[in-house]
Amino acid sequence: SPSRRSAIKLSGDGITDMKIFVKTLKGSHFEIEVKPEDTVADVKKNIETVQGSDVYPAAQQMLIHQGKVL
Repeated sequence: SPSRRSAIKLSGDGITDMKIFVKTLKGSHFEIEVKPEDTVADVKKNIETVQGSDVYPAAQQMLIHQGKVL
């Protein structure tokens, strides 16, 4: 199942963005940058943008973290 790990980058103002490491069911790995206020829908759209709508359309994605569907 896909897993995500986040690495937080801090600045003087606090959290500015996060890198999420994505593992797909097909076994590929990539990372995306997200903001703390991003919703699950925002993250799915980001994945679609990075990987291509023909490869991972947002509407067909299921994000799983620690065994729970987000």
